[in-house]
Amino acid sequence: MIDSHAHLDSKDFDQDLNQTIERCQEKNIRLVISCGTDVNSSKKNLDLAEQHSIIYAAVGIHPHETYQIENATLAIISGFLNKKKVVAVGETGLDYYYNFSLPDVQRQSFKHHIRLARESGFPLIIHCRNAEEDLVKILKQEKASEVGGVIHCFAGRKETASACLDLGFYLGVSGMITFKNTKDLTSLFSELPLDRLLVETDSPYLAPHPHRGKRNEPSYVVHTASRLAELKNVTLEEIENQTTENAKKLFRVT
Repeated sequence: MIDSHAHLDSKDFDQDLNQTIERCQEKNIRLVISCGTDVNSSKKNLDLAEQHSIIYAAVGIHPHETYQIENATLAIISGFLNKKKVVAVGETGLDYYYNFSLPDVQRQSFKHHIRLARESGFPLIIHCRNAEEDLVKILKQEKASEVGGVIHCFAGRKETASACLDLGFYLGVSGMITFKNTKDLTSLFSELPLDRLLVETDSPYLAPHPHRGKRNEPSYVVHTASRLAELKNVTLEEIENQTTENAKKLFRVT
């Protein structure tokens, strides 16, 4: 499988990244997309991608970090897109739940990332929390369908899922589907087309059952895939094969 969203640059992996990668290989996790959240983390992910064949990088500014964004910051991110093993622009998007950055600042950054994606031809990796209406509006305004991407860790409404699928986006399935009291989310994913879904961990966050409350890591994506197989009433092998093909198609990796 491919873990379509992780943060291996996190300090949580500083002491055992090599062992974490070994566990990926033991679980047949063939690739991990490690996503930047600011300039420093984007650069670290680029370095990790150069050092480890299993890692590919996405570069961008997370909505939480847009409060410190400047033109120079965006220029650096743009420059990163010329580096080897970059496969996406992100993590970008909108988060009105925490509002660590002003909504208007988030929207401007999100639009700029979409323009970077369209100029470079890379897909987008998008974060959205409590901002679904603005998400769809901006995706349409900025013609994000020209490059597509994934709404990672999707936990929104059915209407939003449909709108994003109509725009050519994939939806990221995280360990949340293994949690108790997520009936609405599991019901939604049971109905969505498998050829438009990616599996992800969002490591080191959102560890799936039975590891909930602990540090997440890419090898745990198998638990999410197993639960998705139950919801779709298919074999785990079918989930593995289809989500891998989806990720390969979106990120243009082999």
